[in-house]
Amino acid sequence: MTGEALWGTPADIDDDLLPRSIREIIEERWWRPVEAGATIEALRHDPEFLADPTEHPALFGDHGVVHVRDIATGVVKLAEVANGLLLPRRPEDRQHFLVAAALLTTYLHDVGMADPTLVGRRVHALRGAQVPFTKAADDVIDLLVADRGAVVRRLEAVDHDDPFENPLPVVLRELWSLNMAHSKSTVPVAVLNDPARLRTLMQHCVFTSLDEHRRHERTPTADSRHPPVFDVYIDHYDDPRSSFSWLTSPAASHQALVQDVIDALRLLRSADALRQRGTTLRTAAGYEVFIDVRTGDAVYALRESDNRALHLLRIPRVYPAGEANLRVATVTPHGDLRIAVNRGAFDTAAAETRAVEGTATVVVDIALDVLPSFDHRPSTDLPPPVAEAGAMQLLIERPSDRGRFADDVVTRVQELCPQLRDRVRAVAAVEDAEPVERERYLSAVPVPPASQQAARILAGVAGRGLNVAAIDPAAAFADVRLARVLAGEELATAGSPPMFVYFPAAEGLEVTPGGGYVAEAVPAWLPVGVTGAVRRAERNASIVARADLDVVIVPADVFVHEWFRPHSPGELAAVLLCNGES
Repeated sequence: MTGEALWGTPADIDDDLLPRSIREIIEERWWRPVEAGATIEALRHDPEFLADPTEHPALFGDHGVVHVRDIATGVVKLAEVANGLLLPRRPEDRQHFLVAAALLTTYLHDVGMADPTLVGRRVHALRGAQVPFTKAADDVIDLLVADRGAVVRRLEAVDHDDPFENPLPVVLRELWSLNMAHSKSTVPVAVLNDPARLRTLMQHCVFTSLDEHRRHERTPTADSRHPPVFDVYIDHYDDPRSSFSWLTSPAASHQALVQDVIDALRLLRSADALRQRGTTLRTAAGYEVFIDVRTGDAVYALRESDNRALHLLRIPRVYPAGEANLRVATVTPHGDLRIAVNRGAFDTAAAETRAVEGTATVVVDIALDVLPSFDHRPSTDLPPPVAEAGAMQLLIERPSDRGRFADDVVTRVQELCPQLRDRVRAVAAVEDAEPVERERYLSAVPVPPASQQAARILAGVAGRGLNVAAIDPAAAFADVRLARVLAGEELATAGSPPMFVYFPAAEGLEVTPGGGYVAEAVPAWLPVGVTGAVRRAERNASIVARADLDVVIVPADVFVHEWFRPHSPGELAAVLLCNGES
């Protein structure tokens, strides 16, 4: 039972990046076997699984066709967000190549998982690196060259200006084999950032037989004192020592190519880390993985073919439980890594502790894939990105059922990974918001608590009756943002989740209540969306902008805990008398 019916071939991938016909060949040839080896029918005859399924790779998160399509879609989206923000802004043709190179490497990155054993898992990235040099890849290489897509055209242009030491199809195989860099354990970020060390590592990994790699307890490193063995795939070369020479070439066109390829690998590493989890988490065979709220453990729903039987398996491992509790991980328009979880409330303190441990473990794993990938971005001929290296923050959303869960996860992340201590914090939940509202918020500009802008907002809403006398600006403006909305733009719809309260900075909003009540214009600074946020029920009105204006967006949780200060009867009387006298 695979995920085929759940996830179609990405329709928004331009064939010039990587033709659908070639993607389908790659899927059937190298990704379907990953799924087949993870079925319960195959595992029934696997002594390693029967002896101890706890650490068996077949129970890892999906590494099949659905997975590669998910990562391919993620690469395209991430490339758009990162261009100019986390990576140098490139001319259109170079950006097009960057995405194409990322997709090409994406489409082989986990095919080594077709060997569902512990040793196979350890060397899976090396197997992926060798696939482009095998005879099974010959026809795909021929198709890529004949198609003359974005990757091949770039290689042709570079070869024209500064000829490669080896034929273009061989260079194409080398570029494709760099899919190995998706694995941070195989290719640490320091090696990714150093083309000379990367070249050495590729030579050790590609030209040594996989059987030899299996015999060693560790994969090769870029700093090996021994020269590459060159005992396999050398028939592609007159001199295999010239392999991957473009990685260290002094030619300007080669250096620009290397920079674009390495940045493409950053996208692959990050998109792989940001893969779908949570309620869509499945194994390669399509078996669901979910967290048990009673224990905090992971449970697997192992279905036999044609749904003949369902075997529920509990595994006391924190990592799959943490993956199952993750909802989504994304890179925001401001260049931060934002992670939302499904739930924070569990039946027992022990289950909650396990859930915190699992969630924190996965969060650290994701962060160590994504953050370092964008921390070092050298460029010889491109402008620096907007976000400074090392400035990317790790943001954990507070789940609606128990917000403190995110704070507990932050504390555990800091304990597990001290280098993240100053980069991780809990933030207000926004994942349940309507997509348009969420994207507006994530793209909006933060309001610093000590700024004149914050003081103006406080004064404005105080003038409209909100009790802000004892408010703590540092807490009240945590996660508050300012956005520009245009005439005709709908801020919220009746019946939608009440995830934000809005403070209009000028006249121009109109609220249309449900129940047959008439629409009303909203004056500047009068909060709207309050009742839904406080009672935590769907909105009872729609909010539309009738003019261009700025709006302050306050997440509902922040409003309820920091801004919501109802008057007592005595206080209200005093306020009314004071306002009447004024």
